[in-house]
Amino acid sequence: NIERKDGPAVRAFKAEGFSVPPRIVHPTDVSGTRFYDMTGLLLNDAVTGMRATIGKSGSVNPFASVFRAEDREVYAKAVTATRAAASSPPNAALAYEKFWRTRQLSDHIPLWVELKLGRSPSADTAVLPTASRRVR
Repeated sequence: NIERKDGPAVRAFKAEGFSVPPRIVHPTDVSGTRFYDMTGLLLNDAVTGMRATIGKSGSVNPFASVFRAEDREVYAKAVTATRAAASSPPNAALAYEKFWRTRQLSDHIPLWVELKLGRSPSADTAVLPTASRRVR
């Protein structure tokens, strides 16, 4: 988990040449307030000549489609059985939304980034370090 957008993990990514452009930083917890996961990118690869530019990006909240808040009654028996077997919140709605459904999928929501890939003009003469042939 990355606790802060400007924390030590992000600084370590950047020190190794990864970009974490602000426009691809999105909350990844179910409540949409924390930044536990990030996508770090190497946008230019000097060895292969590949370069990328960032298109659109975002996050996908699966709970907009499955295990929705309004579906709580559908899963009530499963939630009750789980609550009996584990320590979960006593409130049924809270047990469903914050405990049960996040254990069915995840309490992190997925990120996505659209990349536009290309090659630099000098890539035609680049030599891979592990091979003696030219990159085409």
